[in-house]
Amino acid sequence: MTEDGMLIIEARRFRTQKANREDAIKRLIELVRKAAIEPEIRYKTKPTHGSKLRRLAAKHHHTEIKQSRRSDIGDG
Repeated sequence: MTEDGMLIIEARRFRTQKANREDAIKRLIELVRKAAIEPEIRYKTKPTHGSKLRRLAAKHHHTEIKQSRRSDIGDG
């Protein structure tokens, strides 16, 4: 898009002007089709009780693994 609000599509994929023009038109049509589709509305959801429990259990398990690696001797 230019500052004037013009849409410019460059097409240099093919050797002939006709093929490049057809390519540009196809791309313009695809752009319009994509713009015509309304995006789906995404609703915020909260984590389920089970997923919270699984996350906390995984954190606890990870903590136990790390604590088992510690040495009881000190900063030796």
